[in-house]
This record gives sequence, structure tokens and C-alpha cells, in this order.
Amino acid sequence: MTDNADDVQRLVSRVKDVVRRLESVAEKAIKANLKMVDALNNRTVNKSISTLEALCDEVESRIQRLREIRRAS
Repeated sequence: MTDNADDVQRLVSRVKDVVRRLESVAEKAIKANLKMVDALNNRTVNKSISTLEALCDEVESRIQRLREIRRAS
């Protein structure tokens, strides 16, 4: 179980690093008066966000199924 917890913590840490990086990029874009997401990369950004949301949905679904299996046992 510890390996699983370590894996989860590594994933969460990586996601937090990405969030900090995005916040930094956004601040720089605001200071430079640049539009961060333009028509050329809007689709890519939305797809990436959708992928992260799907990852959360999948993990939540697996947790729920595991809980139901454990209750049934």
C-alpha cells in the first residue's frame, strides 16, 4: 500500500508543479499584455484540460468501484 501512496504523492506533486508553472506563465503573459490562449492553441489547451479531468473521473470511478466491492465482501 505504501508504494501506491508514494505513486499518488508523486502524481499530485507533479500536477502541483504544473499548476505553479501555469500560474507563472499567466502572470508573465498578463505583464506582457499577451493573450495566453489564442485561436491556434485553444483546442490543444482544452484537450489537455479534458484529459486531466478524465484522469480524475477515472480514478474517482475506480475508487468507488473498489469501495463497493469491499462493502459486498
